[in-house]
Amino acid sequence: MSFDNMKETEPLCRVVWELMRTERMHKTIVDSRISALGLHRGQHHILMELRRVECTPGAKALSQKDLAEKLGISAAAVAMTIKKMEADGYIRRVQSPLDSRLNELYLTDLSRNILERSHSIFREVDRATYAGLTEEEMDVMMQCLQKMQDNLRAMPEIKEMDGICGMHDREKIPREKFPKEEN
Repeated sequence: MSFDNMKETEPLCRVVWELMRTERMHKTIVDSRISALGLHRGQHHILMELRRVECTPGAKALSQKDLAEKLGISAAAVAMTIKKMEADGYIRRVQSPLDSRLNELYLTDLSRNILERSHSIFREVDRATYAGLTEEEMDVMMQCLQKMQDNLRAMPEIKEMDGICGMHDREKIPREKFPKEEN
């Protein structure tokens, strides 16, 4: 794009820039607070995925291979991280009764406690992020974000990643899941 056309796209660029800046600020705060719990971002993502599976009725335990696929990272990276997390007491590895070549991954009481605390961190940061926004503003923002995500999902790069890192079809977030101001 030439600098001559920059004025045409400036408002669009500003919106994208502000979305990215807001996400980076949120991520920086959350990462800092999660780090204080003794975890880095990748470890926390692993625990959250294992918790999601644990809370899904009828879901089978994840293997390291399954976890790597779900998170869109290499099996080697998962193996190294899992080894450290197991040594630190966050995860239990159990040989699969169905396939002795696979290890099933399970949370420990320590990791469940960490996840409870991290949930509180997310709620606190989310409340601060959305403070002062009305329900109507939240509704409009959600509608806009969902339209933008639909537009991006139509692009080939996202279609190739279907199902990876939450890139599957959008789930509507019920209003009661939005952070509420506490009196």
